[in-house]
Amino acid sequence: ALGRVLQEVKEVSIGSYLEVGAGPGGGWEVVAHRFPELERSTLLERDPMFVELGKKRLQGKPVVWREVEGVPTNLDKHDLVLFSYAW
Repeated sequence: ALGRVLQEVKEVSIGSYLEVGAGPGGGWEVVAHRFPELERSTLLERDPMFVELGKKRLQGKPVVWREVEGVPTNLDKHDLVLFSYAW
């Protein structure tokens, strides 16, 4: 579903991405495929097992993982933000 929504985003360059409720990082893979110019990403997740799995899956990618309970207020600006419905 995310891939289909992102197909509708035209003539936009996305250099940074923030995902709140990232799970193991599947959303990042869809965003990175659609926006190959993506330079940095911040993935927030409250489940430590998902963070561990995601770090392994996306090792070497421009991703910063943060294990959090709520949404931090000290985040940098990002071009695209995805907020999980399950957060």
